[in-house]
Amino acid sequence: MFLSPVLNPLFIGIVAGVGGSLGKVTSYFLGRGGYFLTGEKSRKNMEIIRGLTEKYGDIIIFIFAATPLPDDIYIVPAGLMKFPFWRFLLANTAGKIVLATAVAYLSRTYFDLAAQFLGGDSFIVILAAIILTILITLWMLRADWGAYLDVYRSEGLKGIVRHLPGLIMPRRKRG
Repeated sequence: MFLSPVLNPLFIGIVAGVGGSLGKVTSYFLGRGGYFLTGEKSRKNMEIIRGLTEKYGDIIIFIFAATPLPDDIYIVPAGLMKFPFWRFLLANTAGKIVLATAVAYLSRTYFDLAAQFLGGDSFIVILAAIILTILITLWMLRADWGAYLDVYRSEGLKGIVRHLPGLIMPRRKRG
């Protein structure tokens, strides 16, 4: 993120994507080793699942890798069902490159816009990015995601917008 103003975002995306994907090989092989620790019934089930993922597994892995979802949700099971390693590695790497490249380009755009609005002082721009990251992280940890889902189910996206202040800063439950 912080290198995006000075380096080519595509280069950053490729390097970060390849590195991120290679770092996940350990989780894949943990899952692969877990296959041998399972019982006969579990192995048969894994073979059935592997047959189902044979056609679309690459696409599923790519989609998960291209999102900021937790990686182990798909990596360990891919190893567990003995999804072919090279297919896993290629799909995962491609997804990680897409994600990292998008983050690099968005970061560059953020820094360019922030520099225009904050007068170009790089220290203030970086400080603003750090503060914004901390605030978003605190909000994500504090948010009542069940309340978001309830409002969305009952009132849709308009309800989320209408109730946004209360959803962002939920009232503390007294007990």
